[in-house]
Amino acid sequence: MKKTTDCRINRYVKNCLVIAFVLMLSLVLSGCDENQKHSEKPPVTSNGEVTVNTGKTKPETQREITVYFPNKTGDKLLPAKRKIKGDAPVEEIVSLILEGPDEAEQTAGMVRPFPGGVKLLEVAVRDKIARVDFSAELTKEFQGGSTGEIMLASSLVNTLTKYPEIEKVQILVEGKRIESLSGHLDFSEPMEEFKDY
Repeated sequence: MKKTTDCRINRYVKNCLVIAFVLMLSLVLSGCDENQKHSEKPPVTSNGEVTVNTGKTKPETQREITVYFPNKTGDKLLPAKRKIKGDAPVEEIVSLILEGPDEAEQTAGMVRPFPGGVKLLEVAVRDKIARVDFSAELTKEFQGGSTGEIMLASSLVNTLTKYPEIEKVQILVEGKRIESLSGHLDFSEPMEEFKDY
């Protein structure tokens, strides 16, 4: 009888020990998982941008860029800040120039350099030259004189040449080079930054 009771006690103790071990193991493992979650820091890019995972497949980064618009008198360019995706292509930056300044920027004296209806067809960057191809509306709808030509070209060129991969900008219309918009500025060759604006 004593032997049977001892066996039962031994079995009970063994079962309690197994249950205690399993509980302890599960607590240790869940604690490791929590520590790992808390120790993960958001990845930071080389230029100090923080990537935020919004639940999508890829985390998105944003950066601030400067787009240049002419002032009302057409004698200088004014900087406008824009937020874009970190890996935004040059096309997106050109599209921001085509959209023109927002309401607050217009109040601050900025004007749209491109005529309405102009569409961006393509941008190709090769050998540090950005070839920016616009629709025919650029030549058809342009009504400015020499100042308008310079402000349009300098707005685009000075915005794009801020990027190390671009040193010059070639403006094309429907895939072809143009001589000028109103006969005052040479558009036939790639343009460098307009330093006076």
